[in-house]
Amino acid sequence: MSIWINRKNKNQKPSIYSVSIPVEFLIIFLGLLASVFAARYIFNPAQFQNDSITITLLGFILFIISKISLFTKGIWNSWGSGKMKKHFKWLYRCGYFLMIFGIICMLAALKNNI
Repeated sequence: MSIWINRKNKNQKPSIYSVSIPVEFLIIFLGLLASVFAARYIFNPAQFQNDSITITLLGFILFIISKISLFTKGIWNSWGSGKMKKHFKWLYRCGYFLMIFGIICMLAALKNNI
């Protein structure tokens, strides 16, 4: 996996740089994230439910911020992140990820309370 970065070189000409990121790094990061949330789920379910609500709200806030960037351009109807600038695309995708992750955590916390 690699990330493509658009920059200008010393001559002010646009150029593309490729930064390689090993897939294992992503797996390790997700494993550490899951281990933290699994420990919170096992030892303190009430706090876990509050954390999941906070994560969902944070994701929704990131989603709204990215959509507001389109509203300021006069685009009121859009599906996906195709018309957004690069940094707002990242906010949009992170917001969706956090909302989905938070909802899954809320469902797990509800299962524990029933």
